[in-house]
Amino acid sequence: MLLLNQQARARGGPWRGELAGVEFHPFGWQHALGLALVAGECLLVKWLSRWPRITAGVLSAAMLLYVIEAYAHRWGVVGWGELLPLQLCDLVLLLALTLTLQSGSGRDPWPLGVEWLFLFGCGLSVFALLTPDLHQGFPSWRFFEFFLAHGIIFMAATFVLTRHGVPSRAGAPTRALAALTVYAMLVGTLDWCTGWNYGYLARKPLQPSPLDWLGRWPIYVGVGLILAWLEFTLLWWLLERFRPQSRAGSDVPIQDLKAAGTSLQRRQPSSPRK
Repeated sequence: MLLLNQQARARGGPWRGELAGVEFHPFGWQHALGLALVAGECLLVKWLSRWPRITAGVLSAAMLLYVIEAYAHRWGVVGWGELLPLQLCDLVLLLALTLTLQSGSGRDPWPLGVEWLFLFGCGLSVFALLTPDLHQGFPSWRFFEFFLAHGIIFMAATFVLTRHGVPSRAGAPTRALAALTVYAMLVGTLDWCTGWNYGYLARKPLQPSPLDWLGRWPIYVGVGLILAWLEFTLLWWLLERFRPQSRAGSDVPIQDLKAAGTSLQRRQPSSPRK
C-alpha cells in the first residue's frame, strides 16, 4: 500500500522490508511471478489433500504465522486505520482458517461458510490478484505479504473444496450479496465515523483499480455490489453446470447416506431357510 508506506516514512522510517528503487508494475513480470506462486501453492495443496490432517495442520499454522508476522511488521508503523482485521480479505482468511480446522478434524464444514469461501475467496479475491493495491514489488516484504495472504485463501479453498465440494443449495448468490451488503453498511459506517478506509468504502485505492471505472463515491459502492452479485451468480451457475453428477442435487452428507444404507440393510427381512 502506498498510503501505508507514506505513513511509515512520516513516522521516521521506511516500511520494514521496503527496498529502494523497487516498484511494482501491474501486468509485468513481477505480477506474473506472484500469480504463478499462488497457482503453484494451490496445485501443491490439491496433491497434499490426500493426507487431510497433516495438510490442515500445515495450512492452519501457515495462516497463523502469516497473521503474526504481518502484525509484527505493522505494529508501531501504522495507526488503527490500517491495523484492525476489517478488510474483506481479513474476514475471508478467518473463515478459511475455521473451515480448514473443521475439515482437518474429520467434521463436515459449515455449509454456509463453504459457500462464502467459494464465492468470496475464489470470486472477489481474483480481482485483488489481478489489480493489486501494491506499490513495492519483488523482492520487498509487501510483495510476498500480499501474494502470500491471497494465496493462503486460495490454498485453504482448494483444500476444503477438494475434500467436501460446495453444497448444492439454492439462493447462494443472494445470501452472499446479503452478507456483503451487511459488511458494507457496518464497516462503511465505521469508516465514515473515524475517517478510516476499510474495504475502500470511504475512498478509492491510491493505486489504479477497477473501482476507478465505477464512478464517484458513493456510486462505486452500489455499482460494486451489483457487479459482485452478477459475479456470484455466474460463478454459481458455472459450478452447477459442471458439478459432478454424484454431488448434484443432494445436500445429504455422505456419512448420512451410508448410515441410511446400513439401516435399510438391517430392516430388510432375511430370506426363508430351505
